[in-house]
Amino acid sequence: MSLVIKLPEVLQLTKVSKSKWYVEIKKGNAPKPIKLGDRAVAWVMDDVTEWLDQRIKLSKQDEAA
Repeated sequence: MSLVIKLPEVLQLTKVSKSKWYVEIKKGNAPKPIKLGDRAVAWVMDDVTEWLDQRIKLSKQDEAA
């Protein structure tokens, strides 16, 4: 079973602003939310942590270059 998290938890984990998060989603760089109901969405925790891991890897590669 996958754990899902709401936007406040996503923003707390990623340390990005709400507008920046949605820009990254629109660009295809961040995971898209899943629909829970007519007005409710959430993100799969594994997708968000994978996104963070990728950002960390890219950051370390940039430092090494």
